[in-house]
Amino acid sequence: MAELLTPSDVEVKDVYIETSTGKRLKIDDLIAEFNVYESIYTPILRGDMLILDATSLFSSLPIVGQEKISGTIIRGDETKTFSFYTTDVADIRNVNDYTLEYKLNLIEEAYYYNAVSLVSESYEGSVSDIVKRIAEDYLKIDIEVEQTSGNYKFVIPNWNPYRAIRWLTRRAYNENNVPFVCYNTFYNGVQFRSLESIFGKESTETFSYKEKKANKTEAQIQAGTFSNYMEYARTAFLFRQLELAPMTELVNNGAYASRTQLIDTMNKNYKIFDYNYNENFDRQPRVAKSKVLSDKFLIGEKSVYEQPTTKQTNFVHSGLSFGDSHYDYNGDVFNSSPHLHSYLNTLNNYRYRMGVPGRMDLEVGSAVGVEVNKNAVMTENEKGDVKDVRRSGKHIITSLRHQFSNNDNYQLIMDVARDTMGADHDEAV
Repeated sequence: MAELLTPSDVEVKDVYIETSTGKRLKIDDLIAEFNVYESIYTPILRGDMLILDATSLFSSLPIVGQEKISGTIIRGDETKTFSFYTTDVADIRNVNDYTLEYKLNLIEEAYYYNAVSLVSESYEGSVSDIVKRIAEDYLKIDIEVEQTSGNYKFVIPNWNPYRAIRWLTRRAYNENNVPFVCYNTFYNGVQFRSLESIFGKESTETFSYKEKKANKTEAQIQAGTFSNYMEYARTAFLFRQLELAPMTELVNNGAYASRTQLIDTMNKNYKIFDYNYNENFDRQPRVAKSKVLSDKFLIGEKSVYEQPTTKQTNFVHSGLSFGDSHYDYNGDVFNSSPHLHSYLNTLNNYRYRMGVPGRMDLEVGSAVGVEVNKNAVMTENEKGDVKDVRRSGKHIITSLRHQFSNNDNYQLIMDVARDTMGADHDEAV
């Protein structure tokens, strides 16, 4: 567990804006807020910067949406340099006669490489190796990859790099048929990981939500100068429930049962694979131990797991077009697509938005503990049973916002989710 620092133990400094013509100005004093956004569902890192401009920077530079912004973040003994490019200027307003407020939307340099590149190349090998080659050759970025199963041969047909990586990710799986995600983190770069390795992580920290004591001033909170600050830092200042078992939506989307049909245009036949969540539950990793959808919940006297016609997806391929030693575009889709579809849908069973003091050891793909209390009035003798065991426990960070305010205040706003419960429906808790 990392040593916790106070929110004010951060410094955003030496921030420069540079135009394509070579003009370069330091803008530390103009930054009101700097945000960086991560998501487990995309390899693209985005940001924005709120500027309070009383120096006529907007007009005289000028800012037109193609500038480079670079700087340094210092927190304790750790230092992070960053570099983004502006994409546009938004939310422009006059604060007073002399001051203009506006937001610079930011993107990584790799996004521009993606915009001017098309991948038209033949590849052979594992999905993980091909993803790494595309990221390094076309996007000019380093990527940490986990090895995938299967051997493929295909041609990427004039797709931009991010489209090719998204397509490959949807077909990636490990030896247990557990799918992959490709995501980008502010501190550790692009990651290509199986959900098995992500779900298997230990919780970095456990957060709870409760009423904070009103007798702490904002200055005390920022400086961490009261005795129980460490407990305070592990208490979320924002806690909002986003999803709580949206069962009708998940059933309708085929999260628990689905049918995949693979049509072979060369051999003029088709194959059908029926995905059953219940059959795969014990042999594939989950965040917690118990299913949210009860085995006793029946529709027409049959469990949802036994009804794959909730959703059908069709794929087309030319069987053995590369011989029997390699898969073609969709030849191995039964091992990837239905499993990924189920995982990504059921991960929304429990989803919360939390705000916590900033720290550099949390990112999308990290595991954190969440303590949720029962919605009941407890007597003095019942205080030990206040935790909701089904909803509490390990969660995965699926999106995260690094928020730096006034160059010296750091907070994280994160969405955490999990697919399962900490106790079964019939278990006494």
